[in-house]
Amino acid sequence: MTCGTDGTDGLGAPMARTTATAVRRALGLVVVLVLTALSAACASIPTSGPVVEGAAEPAAPLPIFLSPNPPPDDASPEQIVSGFLSAQGAGTTSDYDVARAYLSSAASEWDPSVTVTVYEGDPGLEIAEEPVEGSATVTGTVSVVGTIDDRGIYSEVRDGTTADLSFGLEQDDEGRWRISDAEDGLLIQSGIFPILYQQTTLYFPTPDRRYFVPDERWFPKSPKWQTFAVSAVLAGPAPWLQDAVVNVAPPGTTLLLQTVPVSDGVATVNLSAAVQSASAEDRSLLQAQIQAVVVGSYPRTQLFESIRSVQLTSEGTAIDVDTVDPLPTATVVGDAVAVSGGELMSVDGSTLRAVDGAPSLAGTDPTAIAVDGDLAAGGSATVYVRDGDDFIVALGPDGAPESALFDGRDLVAPSVDRFGWVWSGPAEGTLSAVSGEGERAGIAAPWLDDVTLLAVEVAPDGARAVVVTSAPGGPQVRVTGIVRDESGRPTSLTTPVRIAPSVVDVLDVSWTDDTKVAVLGRSGGEDSAVVQLAVVGGQTTALSRVPETVALTAGNGERTILVLDDKGVLYGRSESATIWVPQASDVDLVTYPE
Repeated sequence: MTCGTDGTDGLGAPMARTTATAVRRALGLVVVLVLTALSAACASIPTSGPVVEGAAEPAAPLPIFLSPNPPPDDASPEQIVSGFLSAQGAGTTSDYDVARAYLSSAASEWDPSVTVTVYEGDPGLEIAEEPVEGSATVTGTVSVVGTIDDRGIYSEVRDGTTADLSFGLEQDDEGRWRISDAEDGLLIQSGIFPILYQQTTLYFPTPDRRYFVPDERWFPKSPKWQTFAVSAVLAGPAPWLQDAVVNVAPPGTTLLLQTVPVSDGVATVNLSAAVQSASAEDRSLLQAQIQAVVVGSYPRTQLFESIRSVQLTSEGTAIDVDTVDPLPTATVVGDAVAVSGGELMSVDGSTLRAVDGAPSLAGTDPTAIAVDGDLAAGGSATVYVRDGDDFIVALGPDGAPESALFDGRDLVAPSVDRFGWVWSGPAEGTLSAVSGEGERAGIAAPWLDDVTLLAVEVAPDGARAVVVTSAPGGPQVRVTGIVRDESGRPTSLTTPVRIAPSVVDVLDVSWTDDTKVAVLGRSGGEDSAVVQLAVVGGQTTALSRVPETVALTAGNGERTILVLDDKGVLYGRSESATIWVPQASDVDLVTYPE
C-alpha cells in the first residue's frame, strides 16, 4: 500500500504507530476482555433442557469505502496524476468530488461516465519533458484488462493490450500543480474493480415470451445502483441482442427524477407516461423483468436495503398490473449421450448405459452428433449425425439414415435449436439451418464472409449462438443474436460480440449456462489446450488442465462439463468442481441434448 504524504496510508486512513508498548497494552486488553466474556458465558450456558431449533440470518457485509487524499499543495506533477487516478475509484460511490479537486478549471468538463478502463500493474508515470513556464505533461502506460461503455457493457480485451496515458498540467496562481487536460472516462485498477463494480444481469424476453435471455452489465456499487440497472432495462438490450429479443418498454419510457427509492423492501419505479401505451401483458412482463433484475442482482452490503418486490408507477400513479413470475431462462434437459463401441450410450455419472430404443449408428461413420430431446430417458428424440466429414443425416426410428440434411465439404458439427432447426455449413462456405422436414433457411450474416467456419452451437433459449471462425488474424469466438420470423424460422445473425479474445487455438465450444461459454483452446504462452470459461459480457477464467483434450460438452453449470482426451477417456468435474475426474473410457463422441 502506498503511504500518503500527510501521515495516512494512501487511502485516507491514519497510519498506525505500532510500538512494542502499544502492542503489549492492546494484547493485554484483548486477553482481559476475552477472559471476562468467557467467564460470563460459562456462567449462563444451560446444562439441561430440550433441544430447540434456531435460525440465523447472516448479516450483510459492511460496504468497503475508499477515502482518497485531496491534492497536497506541494505535490509534483507525477504525484498529482497518481492521486487523481487513486481518487477515481472512490468517486463511484460519490460525485468524484475528490478526483475533481486535482483538476484545473480548464478540465472542468471531464466526464467520468463515458467509459471505464480496467487495468493492472503500475502505470509508470513520468514527466514527458521538464516543466516549462508552469506547464507539464505526465505520461504512462497501462496494461488493459477490459473496458466498460456508458451502458455498462463490459468488453474483455486480448492479453498484451496496452493504453498510453497523457495528462497536461498547469500551475495555478499559488504554484500548485493541477491537471488541465484529462481524457474522459475512468481508469480503475483490476484489484479493486470487483469492490467498486457490481456484475448485474438484465433480462429480456424472447419474441415468443417463453424465456428470459440474460444481458450482463456492470454498474458502480453506489446508492444509485438500482437506478442504473432499471434505466438500462428501459434503454433496451445490448446492440448485439437487440433484434433477437424483445424490449417490452415502449419507446420513450424513462425513469422520472432518475431515482428508484426503496422503502420496506419495495422498489418504486416511477416511469414516464410512455409506459401507458404498453399492453397489459407487456406491463406485467416489464414489472417481472425489472423485479428479476433488482431482486436477483442487488449488491448485498449494508449500504443497500434488501429489495423484495417492485411497484410500477407512472407519473406518481400506481400502474395496475397482473403480477406474473419472471420468465425462466432456458436450460438443457437430459443426461449426456456418448458414442462408444459404435453405439449411443447414456452417460450416468461414471457409467455408460445402453439406451433402449436408441437409433442404430450402423452404416454411418459418426464424427459428431447432436441430440434433439432427452434420449437417455427413453423419450422422443432425434439424433443428427455428421457422417464422415461431408454429410449430416437425421437417424430415423429404425436407425436407418434419412436423406442428408447437409452435403458439403468439411461440415462443422451440427447444432439443433429448440425450434427444431439444425445448424451447420461447410468450413469454406456459408452457415445455414435446415428443419426436420428438410426446409432450408439461408442465414444472413455478412460478418461470416471470407472466414473459415470452425464451430457453431445455439444456446438453449434459441436467441443466441456461439460461432467460432478462423481468419488471417487468427481464430475468433463470437456470440451473436439469432433473428427469427414469427414462425421461429431463423433469418439472420446480429453483429456479434467477441469473447475469450486471448484464446489463439480453439478446438471446441459449448454453452455451460445462460451467461457462460466453455472454450477449449490454447492461450498465448500455453503449449496445450485448457477449458476456459468465458462470461458473455464479462471476464474469462481458465480451469485446470487435462492433457491432450480434444472435445468438450456441457449441460447446466460448470459441474456438468465433460471433456474427452485423445485416448477416448471421458473426464467430468469433481463434486467441488475443482478438479477433473476420469469417468469412462473407450468414448468416441459425447454431447448433451440441445
